[in-house]
Amino acid sequence: MDNAVAAKTRTATNHRTAAKSGAATKTRTAAASGTALLAGQEPTAGQDPPAGHSTTAEMAAHLSALLFDDSHHHSTHPNSHNTTHNSPSTCTRDGSSGDDSSSNGNSHGSDNGGSSSGSGDSSSGRGDGGDGGGHAHALWRQLVSRKEFTYTPGLDHTQRTAQSYQRLRLVNDLVDATALARDPARLAALHEWIGFADGGLCTLASIHYNLFLGSLIDHDNPDHPRDLTDYTTLRRTGTFLCTELDHGNDAAALETTAHHNPATGGFTLHTPTPGAAKFMPNTSTTGGPKTGLVAARLITHNQDHGVFLFLTPLSDENGLLPGITVTPLPPSNGPTIDHSLTTFHHVPLPREALLEADHGRLNPDGTLTTNLGNPRKRFLTSINRVTTGKLCMSAGCLGMARAALAIAVQYAHTRHTSGPRPGQRIPLAHHHTHHSRLLDKIATAYALTFLHRTTLTQYLNHTHENRTQTERHIAITKAFITWQARDITTESRERCGAQGLFPHNGIADLTHNIEGGITAEGDNLVIWTKAAAEMILHHTPQPTH
Repeated sequence: MDNAVAAKTRTATNHRTAAKSGAATKTRTAAASGTALLAGQEPTAGQDPPAGHSTTAEMAAHLSALLFDDSHHHSTHPNSHNTTHNSPSTCTRDGSSGDDSSSNGNSHGSDNGGSSSGSGDSSSGRGDGGDGGGHAHALWRQLVSRKEFTYTPGLDHTQRTAQSYQRLRLVNDLVDATALARDPARLAALHEWIGFADGGLCTLASIHYNLFLGSLIDHDNPDHPRDLTDYTTLRRTGTFLCTELDHGNDAAALETTAHHNPATGGFTLHTPTPGAAKFMPNTSTTGGPKTGLVAARLITHNQDHGVFLFLTPLSDENGLLPGITVTPLPPSNGPTIDHSLTTFHHVPLPREALLEADHGRLNPDGTLTTNLGNPRKRFLTSINRVTTGKLCMSAGCLGMARAALAIAVQYAHTRHTSGPRPGQRIPLAHHHTHHSRLLDKIATAYALTFLHRTTLTQYLNHTHENRTQTERHIAITKAFITWQARDITTESRERCGAQGLFPHNGIADLTHNIEGGITAEGDNLVIWTKAAAEMILHHTPQPTH
């Protein structure tokens, strides 16, 4: 992995053509402007450039053009519409951050539900552009530049959670929710932008569009299609209840049961032990009525068929439904949402609550028809949307890292300190000990971006034969990107000094939110250990001579 990233870093520094057309002429966002300054603009009169300025500027210009060019990304943090000389967050949000109409013809003000992958076919899951399409990025850039995404000080945990749900509705107003759920590239693009804008929103969007709505779509029966209108219009928000208090990384061993009732054809959902409480889904009444996909053991005729998903209404306009208990968890240092413990006491569900596909279909007599004899494989098939979730978590954390760098680089040019001559004031960026650390992280951010783009494209074009290998690569990539993003954000925050400690300046909360990405969709160390074991077990030794 280190060699692959190093190779991608070398590639980043060789894009001279992109650099010449990029940072110097297309730095309309404040974040891009900050990096352009680091990339070699002349110091103000009376200030000495740092040693090795031209070499450093050349390298940084190549990197800056690729990340902050209009045709790629603008990583402006949305919270920074107030400009102060000594604040790292000096970006504007008044619409002056860029003219989308000039972004290579790819920018549109609405999402028409078509392919977001260049020439790719969204309906087939194929695409040749792993960046989610230029217009998708422009759409989300416009969204997070709106006044509704301005940082609001003084909110408590519940109020901030409610704000994230309100912003989820702003996202939903712009998209065809079904098309978004079907398109991994567009989902990733969404997470790249809302991740740094609102960590709670990033988590809610990942759960609703990918884990919940995506799973419903993947298990759809063409002969009896579900009506998804309540979820695509957000009359009901979707959530996902899989892991339990006693079963996190060993979720295949979870205890929640769904007993089949031969008389009605339906099921009884039940939490048999305290350790089987669902931990830690967003199931409170904050944000309005909710429906969950609950992972539970399918029991028919006293036979355990393994874990399947069950569509379960949790609340309505009057509160929680009978038999459902939700206990709020204490606020965490990660994304601010309504994490809770959730239990079920003999909750009746209709026959259609069971999500079925080729890996498991229940016959009227209570027997199971399946193309997978292994219960664990059936479980992994049921929750397969976790794979796309890993791509989304990687994208969200990558966007946070880029935003942190943009803020830190710009602040390095607006914060001045004493120079080597009496009375001289120079930007912090002129100190090698300051800008070299940021340049190192910029190079890493580009390498991670190329890695994510490549991994996403591989997933869009995977085949049945290489699916397992592709999913393993996604897991490895998720862990590597989120760990590196944490390092980048920590360094960027430190380079902002005391100003970096204030959430209003757009950088203080990013590291905490990345911590959530490190744990979400599989703890990093666990999924790396699993991937390593698979690589060893499936390794074919080369013949020796």
